[in-house]
Amino acid sequence: FKIRPHLLPNAAEIVSGPNVASIAIHSRHVYESSDGSNIAEEKACLRHVLKLIKSQKVVETCAVYIMSDRLATIEGLIRESELLGCRAIVLQQYTGDPKTQHVDKSTIAEHGPFDKIDFIRDLALVSNAEDGLIGPYRLSSSTFLLREMMEHKRKKKGISERIVTCGVTRLN
Repeated sequence: FKIRPHLLPNAAEIVSGPNVASIAIHSRHVYESSDGSNIAEEKACLRHVLKLIKSQKVVETCAVYIMSDRLATIEGLIRESELLGCRAIVLQQYTGDPKTQHVDKSTIAEHGPFDKIDFIRDLALVSNAEDGLIGPYRLSSSTFLLREMMEHKRKKKGISERIVTCGVTRLN
């Protein structure tokens, strides 16, 4: 299938290059009761992954691509990225406006307010990260899909170094 070009990230949102540390974060919450503010694991992983990348190459710029189903997570990871001297890259969400929500509570509980096209748009943007991946590997098929997309893009660019990874294990 084809996604309309205006829904895809534009080139200005993508930060890449030999001296760029680009890291994808997929933070997922499976219970509606979670507001997304518990991101201690993601923050620890971000510090760890960035440190490892900096030990492997010269880093002049850092970009953190953020994909999450909770606004508090996105806001918290933006702050953490900036504290580490990185540029946080996120998309403006379309489906998170309560006025546009026409789904039952179980859908919101499982997928958060940013589902549907926002998920696809997030995936398209975040898959541009080249050096690091943080996410719930054992819990999320979306994280596996993200890694495959990253690997595909890296292979096309001739990048052979391994992606630095860190797994998030919390359920909520």
